[in-house]
Amino acid sequence: GNIKRRTSKNKERKKTQTDDFEFVKSEEENKISDDVEIKVEQKSKTNNAEFKNEANTMSTNCQRNPGIEKEPYTKQQKSKTDNAEVKKEADITATKCQSNPRKEPFKNQQETKTDNTEVKKEANTTTTKCQSNPSIEKEQSPDSTSIEISESEKLRHKGNDSYKSAMTKGLSSIVALSRLQTANNFYTRLRAVKLVRALDASLSNEQRSSAAKNLGMTSWKMGMIVFNKDKDMSLTCRHFRDAFKNLKSAFEYGSTCMSATWKSKLEISCGKCWNEFYLCVSEIAMEQRVRTLDAVLPYLSKSNQIHAFFEIANVQFHVGINAFQKGDFKKCMYQMSECHYPIEKVKELRGFEETHHELQSLEEDVVMHLSITESSQSRQTGDDLLKMVLIDEETLNIEMVWDIIDWYRQAIVLTRDLDMEMEAIALSRLGVVYDKVLKLKPKAKECFMASVRLAESMHPRTFNTTDWYIESTSTLKRYQQETVQHEEEEKAKERAEIKEKMKEELNALDKDNSNMQNKEFLKHLYNKYKPKNSNHIFEEFNEDSSVETKKRLQKAIVHFHPDKVNAEEHGWEWKIMTEEITKYLTRRYEVIKAEI
Repeated sequence: GNIKRRTSKNKERKKTQTDDFEFVKSEEENKISDDVEIKVEQKSKTNNAEFKNEANTMSTNCQRNPGIEKEPYTKQQKSKTDNAEVKKEADITATKCQSNPRKEPFKNQQETKTDNTEVKKEANTTTTKCQSNPSIEKEQSPDSTSIEISESEKLRHKGNDSYKSAMTKGLSSIVALSRLQTANNFYTRLRAVKLVRALDASLSNEQRSSAAKNLGMTSWKMGMIVFNKDKDMSLTCRHFRDAFKNLKSAFEYGSTCMSATWKSKLEISCGKCWNEFYLCVSEIAMEQRVRTLDAVLPYLSKSNQIHAFFEIANVQFHVGINAFQKGDFKKCMYQMSECHYPIEKVKELRGFEETHHELQSLEEDVVMHLSITESSQSRQTGDDLLKMVLIDEETLNIEMVWDIIDWYRQAIVLTRDLDMEMEAIALSRLGVVYDKVLKLKPKAKECFMASVRLAESMHPRTFNTTDWYIESTSTLKRYQQETVQHEEEEKAKERAEIKEKMKEELNALDKDNSNMQNKEFLKHLYNKYKPKNSNHIFEEFNEDSSVETKKRLQKAIVHFHPDKVNAEEHGWEWKIMTEEITKYLTRRYEVIKAEI
């Protein structure tokens, strides 16, 4: 009876265990089937054999422990706990299948399923035997770690071999790019194995820095090959961005665990990578260059960030200059304003002093051209309003005229002591407003004179063909002619009044000129109209000699010439008299000269 009761209890216990194990087995089969699909895509089966060996090792360890099979199950709760451990072991096995990369391709899908089934059976057998012995998991851990370390070493060696083969001289760009891509794949899988799991915390940073450096160097070389082969800037910049990102990560991870020599070589590599990247981006359009540099900025080292910010500011400045030359003042002002941020970032980083003077010069140029652009925009606004006032408006809008003056004055102030040409143009425009609109000649003359003086101060530059200079000079010439004409008219009026008073004397002089010969007329002039200079006296001469007569007439003209007479000192009457005397003497001189 005891034997029957013991047998029935064992059957019930085995049935319960079998049902629970079948449930775990079905769950495990579903996971393994998912794993099979992943294995087929990755095309590798080497790790299946490794896991099979691992399972055999664990089963052998369990067989060597005689206490495993002799220990009976005493309670139903113990059975459920052990079943949970079986399920956990199966989950760990499936996870390892997913995380370990495969090296050799499957011959066919049927062979893959067969191998996976063998791994599944071995794992189930092992977990069933080890349900009651928790010490086996502790023995398994060193084996699993050694398997993973050996796997990472293999991936590292394969990646290094692919990288070295790609650096062989004489390879075509396609072959080199393919080998670098293979090395990149190995390094990426290495990082997935060693860095994500991070089995040993003391070794983690060293492994991370080494893997990140390998990835960065590979991406760098791939970027150069793509650029030299296809000039594909999009793909080139993507490779360089990955290179900068990984090299920066390598330096951060290795800052505490790597040697000074290693870090020094890494800094040199970062500098060379930046130099080659800069040569690549220097061949593209300036606006696209700014976007490309912005994309890699977060991944650059401090020194390279300084170079990048300075280059961005320099490029934006030249884009603004080009826009200014095309007359797009709005875009120019925007680009000049955008230069301030990278300039301030360079000041903040303060990484190198060799470009200090260049940075200061660039900042001064940005400020100057920003003021010049604002001045040009103000002048353009004034020109548009002036055109409306002179052409489009039927009646004079005086308020608009004063607005025009304000715009031109603002343009003058913004460029004062910065750009003399822009200031001269604004002064010329302001003179036009005073001349043609307000009819304020003194104000207009003042503006035109200032404009011409600025133009002359920029010698040897000439502005003879520019519209503003022609406008200024022609208006000033017109003013001068008007002034001369007005003065002559005023003098003519005064002279006419004086001549009216001297009418009898002038008539007598005219009569003497008609009745006297040359010698007699000269003697009469020196006696009756003595020159103011006492040294100027009459000298006797032979009247029959035409040469002597000519000389005496010529000397008399000099003595009585009106240009030597000061009207304010000797009076206008004497000046007018000398003018008339000189006129008669000149006629006689011309007659004698023609006879000789």
